[in-house]
Amino acid sequence: MGFNFPLLVHLTKRSAADAGRAVGTVYAWNSSGSILGAAATAPVGLALLGSAWTMAVGVSLYLVSALLLLPKRGRGALPALVAVVLVSVAGISLGATRLDPRLTDQGMYLYGYRDPESRGVIYFKEGASCNVAVTGHDIDRALSVNGKVDATSDGDMDMQLGIAYLPRFLRPEAKNVLVVGYGSGTTSGASLLFPGTRVTCCELEPAVYGASAEFARVNHTPEKNPDFKI
Repeated sequence: MGFNFPLLVHLTKRSAADAGRAVGTVYAWNSSGSILGAAATAPVGLALLGSAWTMAVGVSLYLVSALLLLPKRGRGALPALVAVVLVSVAGISLGATRLDPRLTDQGMYLYGYRDPESRGVIYFKEGASCNVAVTGHDIDRALSVNGKVDATSDGDMDMQLGIAYLPRFLRPEAKNVLVVGYGSGTTSGASLLFPGTRVTCCELEPAVYGASAEFARVNHTPEKNPDFKI
C-alpha cells in the first residue's frame, strides 16, 4: 500500500514539471477507489466472503498491482519482486485465517476481558451491517451484535416480554403490532400469542433473524406463524 502510490505517480508523470498533475490525477483515482471499496466491502465482501477472505482478497489485489508496477529489469529488480511476493503471500495467508469469534466479538469495549472458554459458539454470521453471534453460557444463551449482548434466553426475558405486554395495557384491542428490532424473536413471538394479532418486525441485519432457531425454546417460533412478517 505504501509504495504503490509513489510508483503510480512516478509512472504517470512525464517530467518534473508535470509531477503536480500526476499526483492530483493518481490521488483522484485513489479517492474514487477508496469510496468504491468502502461501499462494496460490507455488503459484498463481509456478507459473502467474511472478513478473513475479504482481507485476503484485498491483499491479493495489492500484490497484483505491485507486480504490474514494479520494474521487471534493472538493478535490484529481482530481489524487490521476491520480497514483495513473500511478504504478500504471508499477508494473504494471515488474512485468510479465520479468527475465533469468542475473541473478536466478546465486547471488551463494554464488558472488559472475559474467559472465552466459558462459553461455546452456537451461531456466528458476519453480516453487511454487523457481526451476530449466539453463545451458550451456563445459565442461558446470548445473542450479541458486534460484541454487545442484545438478547438472551433467560436474563433479558423481563424486558423482551415486557415490550410485548406493556403496550397491551394501553391498547388492549390492538390487532396490528410493529416490533422494531428482532433480537431473539421473543417480543414478536409473545405478541403473536394474542388471538387475531398480526406482527410486522423491522430488522436491519438478516443475520439476526437467521439466529431465530437458536431461541425456539423461548420465542414461540414467530418465523413459522403466518401472521408474522419480517
